Amino acid sequence: MTEHEALIEVQRALEEKYGASRVIREPALGESGISLRPDLLVFKDEERTIPFLAIEYSSLSTPHRRTEDIEQVRRYVEKTGAPFGAIVSEDLLYIFRIDQNDELIEVPVSEYPDIGDEPSAGPQPIGSHEIFEFLVARIRDQLRVRGHQQVSKEFAQQLYRKYEADRESFTVDIKGSFEKDIVSLDESIQQRHESYAPDEAPIDSHVLRTVFSVFSNYDLASTSLDIRRKIVDETFMGDFFDREGEKFTTPPEVAKRLVELLDIADGDSVLDPASGWGYTLRAANEYTDEVVGVELNRGVNNTALFFNDLLGKSGTYVTADFLEMALREDSQALNKSTTLSTFAGDGEDSTRPHLAAEFDRIVLDPPFGGRPELGGGPSEEVLEYIDEGKRVQLHEAFLSLALDRLADGGRLVAIVPTISLVAVRSAWLRKKVVQDYNLRGIIELSDAKLFPYLDSRFSLSVIVVDNHGEPTNEFTGVVCDEGSEDELSQAVAQVKNNEGQRIPVKGGSESLLPSELLGMEEAQRALHDRFDNVAPLEEVATQIEGGARRSGEEVEPYEDPSSDISYLKLSADLYEWTTRINDDTPVADSTDVLIGLKGTPGKVYHPGEKVVASSNWAIIRFDSEAEAAVYAAYLASQMGQQQIESMGRGATIQYIPLRRVGDVIVPLYSDSELKDLVEEVQKRRDEYHDEQRDYTAVDFEGVF
Repeated sequence: MTEHEALIEVQRALEEKYGASRVIREPALGESGISLRPDLLVFKDEERTIPFLAIEYSSLSTPHRRTEDIEQVRRYVEKTGAPFGAIVSEDLLYIFRIDQNDELIEVPVSEYPDIGDEPSAGPQPIGSHEIFEFLVARIRDQLRVRGHQQVSKEFAQQLYRKYEADRESFTVDIKGSFEKDIVSLDESIQQRHESYAPDEAPIDSHVLRTVFSVFSNYDLASTSLDIRRKIVDETFMGDFFDREGEKFTTPPEVAKRLVELLDIADGDSVLDPASGWGYTLRAANEYTDEVVGVELNRGVNNTALFFNDLLGKSGTYVTADFLEMALREDSQALNKSTTLSTFAGDGEDSTRPHLAAEFDRIVLDPPFGGRPELGGGPSEEVLEYIDEGKRVQLHEAFLSLALDRLADGGRLVAIVPTISLVAVRSAWLRKKVVQDYNLRGIIELSDAKLFPYLDSRFSLSVIVVDNHGEPTNEFTGVVCDEGSEDELSQAVAQVKNNEGQRIPVKGGSESLLPSELLGMEEAQRALHDRFDNVAPLEEVATQIEGGARRSGEEVEPYEDPSSDISYLKLSADLYEWTTRINDDTPVADSTDVLIGLKGTPGKVYHPGEKVVASSNWAIIRFDSEAEAAVYAAYLASQMGQQQIESMGRGATIQYIPLRRVGDVIVPLYSDSELKDLVEEVQKRRDEYHDEQRDYTAVDFEGVF
């Protein structure tokens, strides 16, 4: 709809309410050569002598446009004496009156007033979510003029103080005792929430004063709950923080699904060890009042408290380091109450909050990354307690210590980096999950769409762990390829109802990645259907080892075929580089097969002569050249590649762990079968003129 068409629609609505005789389009106002033309002007009388409502249509697309159009309407109202003005856009209806005795302060009105109405005195509820976002835009505009480019860092905390003033019907004197009044509001909040930290939001702040100025005639506390939900869900969880800062929350739709997986009963105690803005716990609040959140960042916790008050939610929130709290209390004999209290002792610990011994349900979306060797991971004390070396990452420490807090019969649902399901360094954690607990299910989120503020290359998964005292034999595995909310909802139902594919657990430290295990299972079923005898590659080959690592100084251009031995890089041609060899150098020949591990994983090469393979290759050694040729062709075939691809890792650079190559299932052949297959393989290679001996460039369909 064009602006002209939209303005016609507004005019029709006004004529329907007030009558066509009272509405005029673009009247000329002004004296002494100054012309003012509001888009629409409504009069009290049919003779059009007493202005009542001046209206300007605006796209509100830029700070300049918003400021100019509001000032324009203020001038219309001042010039005509109309008691009401309005800004109208495609999504917004902002109607206000101007208090002529108070420096033209705007006083909002929720809808088009009736003729003869007197403007209401005092703050009014915010009439729509669009009005709220319009007011936020005005705050941004005013702060930019003062050179403040970042609003989001403290905006929610400052708005909390305005909410508290509205809640207590407390009038804040912006010009007089402003700072004293704010201190009183902070004390009022602290009476309800011990963990509230007023020092995180400065009182001497342009943001604070601008919030109170722009929202001065609005009452957040009396605004409808539906609009307040939209303020939290759509403004704070939506675009507002996309542009200016971090989100300290699990995405709302994901949080709801995590809580659904928890299967909370009334009265269950629920812990979130990294509660952030509290969205997940507020979702849990729909089922139980016994929710406890722990958050290290005091400003983030302040925002969580604000959102809870705004939405009428309960719960106990504390600002602390969960890892340190859990560590300190490991030796404490605590009861199972979910109420956070303080130590009864003297000294520094007397003011430290502590956790109950166990919780019925734990939901965890932990902080990721933080490599200890770079100073960003768990503390030395936590690493010593976990006792799994120095490479334990932050999310792993959170998950491990959270599991320690899970009550008998309880359930934990956690978001984890997908790499934790397969990485060697995380094997200790997988072992703990499947041997000490019962792994109920894993939902692998192949696409990061549900986490828009994360790097799209960062893959996440959801794990569901029960504490039933029995080790895991199998679990439900689901792979979400699309990354949509509907797909996640369906996956949650499959895990809850045990309707997904059941995946056996081979060993405590083995891979738990559903896509890999399901892919391997599918390939193995196809193999068993097609061949009488199959076995893992490690049982067929005589040895599987990695190639030779060489620096740039240790390789040279290949020049003399009589003396040079080819050094085969994964992306290079056969006779491009050479290197020196010694007794320890792994050399491959015609009885070996090379499989690419990194960069182009799954590439298959069968040497026709001695070569030194780079460390990006796996060397698979066989007893004979015929055996090597046949299995090279099989690994390059669709069945072989399907298994190899399911083992792939890495979001940016794809790779296959060397230790997994031996898990590929291959058919077993007799000597006579090998002889026939060698001839067919050679025939296919001749058809493709395979001089580089790159078997993945040859079509072996039908051979196997």
